[in-house]
Amino acid sequence: MLQAYPLPVVLWFDDYDEVFTGHALRAGTHPLSAVDLDVLNTAGDVRCVGSARATLVPPLADPPRRCDGMAGILNLSCSDGRRIGVEWSSEEACNSGHGAGRDGDDHALRLVYGGSEATAQVTAEEAHASLAGKPGLPPVASPGSSQTSDSDINTATAFFVSWQGHLVTNHHTLAGAGSVQVQLDDGEILDATVLHSDPEHDLALLHVDAIRTPLPLQRRIRAQRGEEVFTLGYPLIQLQGQEQKATFGRINSLSGLQGDVRFIQMDVPIQPGNSGGPLLNRGGEVLGVVTSMLHQQTTYEMTGVIPQNVNYAVKSDFAWKLVDDNVESWAGHGGEPVEQELSDLIARTTDSVVLILAW
Repeated sequence: MLQAYPLPVVLWFDDYDEVFTGHALRAGTHPLSAVDLDVLNTAGDVRCVGSARATLVPPLADPPRRCDGMAGILNLSCSDGRRIGVEWSSEEACNSGHGAGRDGDDHALRLVYGGSEATAQVTAEEAHASLAGKPGLPPVASPGSSQTSDSDINTATAFFVSWQGHLVTNHHTLAGAGSVQVQLDDGEILDATVLHSDPEHDLALLHVDAIRTPLPLQRRIRAQRGEEVFTLGYPLIQLQGQEQKATFGRINSLSGLQGDVRFIQMDVPIQPGNSGGPLLNRGGEVLGVVTSMLHQQTTYEMTGVIPQNVNYAVKSDFAWKLVDDNVESWAGHGGEPVEQELSDLIARTTDSVVLILAW
């Protein structure tokens, strides 16, 4: 799974009549970059997206020319709520291989990738033939519901604020959720515990069993109008994929809707899924937590005007208090900020920002 061009992918379950086909595409330019996958079942009603990465590169392997014995892991999230984990290994060529894994309900599955489109079609047809007469894949169970559909899953963004695995996100992304998971930068999915939720300021504090570099929070916001800011997050992953997105803009106002002083107004482009992400300055400090955008249809109905790129973040003051009140031995601010090139800052910050899955 190392080539830059799309590789055909076929995935099927051992005991259920369910076959997925799609493609894998390397996300970066480095031979060992993560690989994005997108597959759809034959019926066209379940889509799974995710990423694969190499965990073993033997001495004889010389990617991207030879990949003898390379192996790795693949994690997929599906629109029906299914979570799929696969261990894959490559053939001698870097553009073909196979894997085996299970979904969250322990249903076994197999995967092949690479070769030609025609070969992939034959593989899918053979898989269908071998599964003829077997039942369809059972729905995924979720707390309080017999089935989890794509509309039941809420995706958002969160970021680490301590070395002990504490994260901050929005309250509204978790409201009513019975289960919360976090997908780390390497694709690993972990169960998350909601330690505290603050609906008044639309903030929540989570904990996972992971160690990542915490992002420093400004205790008292020192932002200025016109200041350059950016955010990292996971907007509209069903359409845009699961690669983390960076968007940029400036602070427009130090108050929010109708002058609400709890919020910042900024023109950083955001979409559903960015909620809970950090709003950062050029020193890598968190000035706010991305929360909402001014709803275009509602504003038009009220004023006859369509707003353009009016977005809000709750100020870091409130995130600081949330963490300080609920995390013992918290280190607080990470020291004096040093302005950096944006590309370097994003590279240093990426591991600290994660995808939230709540249902």
